[in-house]
Amino acid sequence: MAFLTPIQMQTHIYGTVSNVISKGNVAVMQDAINAAITEAKGYLSRYRVEQLFDNIDNEPTWNPDPILMMYVKNIAKWHFTILGNANIDLEDAEIRYNQAVKWLAGIQSGKIVPVNWPPVTPEENSSFFHFSSNPKRRNHY
Repeated sequence: MAFLTPIQMQTHIYGTVSNVISKGNVAVMQDAINAAITEAKGYLSRYRVEQLFDNIDNEPTWNPDPILMMYVKNIAKWHFTILGNANIDLEDAEIRYNQAVKWLAGIQSGKIVPVNWPPVTPEENSSFFHFSSNPKRRNHY
């Protein structure tokens, strides 16, 4: 099961509008979805993105995080709607895109911590060595 399909995008873009913009080519919407997923993954390096975006265990009851899904849809809508202007409020799409990027940036900076997201486990690095000294001392007479 894919994280997001063109059919699931109908909650953000009507099918008739989608057909007008893509001229019936489903690959255009899929390209926008792939770009949105890649953009979102770039912000989420603190978490195991393969578990957030892919059903790696092939569980039939797997459901992605609904907030993440909504924001990825907003990003995909923005990438898709810039191709055409058929009954789409571009200002609204841009505002939602900016909100999604702001949310992802908050996660990246650590200000937002999503519930139940799997963190990346730090790699064991036994060769790490840190060397430093005290600050330079200045004497004044």
